[in-house]
This record gives sequence, C-alpha cells and structure tokens, in this order.
Amino acid sequence: MENLPYLEGSQVALLRAKASTGHIIDENYEIVNGDFKNAFTIFNDVNIALPAAREIVSENKDVECTIFDKEGAILHHITTDNF
Repeated sequence: MENLPYLEGSQVALLRAKASTGHIIDENYEIVNGDFKNAFTIFNDVNIALPAAREIVSENKDVECTIFDKEGAILHHITTDNF
C-alpha cells in the first residue's frame, strides 16, 4: 500500500473501510478523502492490533479492518465473516 505510514520494528498499521462500499474511514468512521494520515492506527505489535480490529468489526458490522506490516504486506483482513 503506497499510503502506508512509516513503521518501525514490529509495528503494524490498522486500516478501516466500509464493507458495503470499500471507502476508507478514519477512527471516527468518517470517509477519508485524500489525506490518508488519519486513516491508519499504529500498534506496536500485531498481537495488540488483532484484538482491536476484531472489536471494531464486532461493534460495527459494516466495517472491515486490514492490518499491514512495515513492508506493506497484509497480515490480517478482518470482516464479519472471520473475526
């Protein structure tokens, strides 16, 4: 992902999107338009990010979360079907 923030060590980035539209949303569930710096939440470890993503999806069925590593690889894609 080209807009991925700079990550160090074991840090990961969590990205939210509306499942119904694919629109990227910020922590306040507002659609992100152009400036992706507010689109990501940084966690120090995937083991912290994964439960947070599951909680987000369980609380809002129209949100999916993707967790990226520092290389931009997708580590997890959490939806209502797999949380």
